[in-house]
Amino acid sequence: MRKLGISVLIFFLCGCTKDPLIGTWCESLDQGETCFGYETFTESEKVTSKGIFPGTDVAYEMEGSFSRNGDTICLYPLEEKHTDRKTAKVIAHEPTQEMCFTIVELSDDILRYKPESMPEATMYKIEKLPNK
Repeated sequence: MRKLGISVLIFFLCGCTKDPLIGTWCESLDQGETCFGYETFTESEKVTSKGIFPGTDVAYEMEGSFSRNGDTICLYPLEEKHTDRKTAKVIAHEPTQEMCFTIVELSDDILRYKPESMPEATMYKIEKLPNK
């Protein structure tokens, strides 16, 4: 019992609590059964995103950074690409501007968020990106 108490004390003193946002998330329209996109947030405030826009044959990839201030997360895209999956051609588009959203719920498994001027959405934590 004494070892457990010391381990817990060391854990809290060293600040070893990991932000639940850090990791890879599945964007889903069916409660996490399937994923149309993946977002990965790192401890160094980098974010990567890739997937297929729902209802289209357009794939997307984005790399950038993010900041978090309380319940607000802002994404700052640095590089992004949209590709027609049928032709493999890159699709020209306007660069995505900074986008912010409000965290409604954040746990080790679920990220519910509300983008500005859009409906609330939910992402589900996964261990790692699938090999696709």
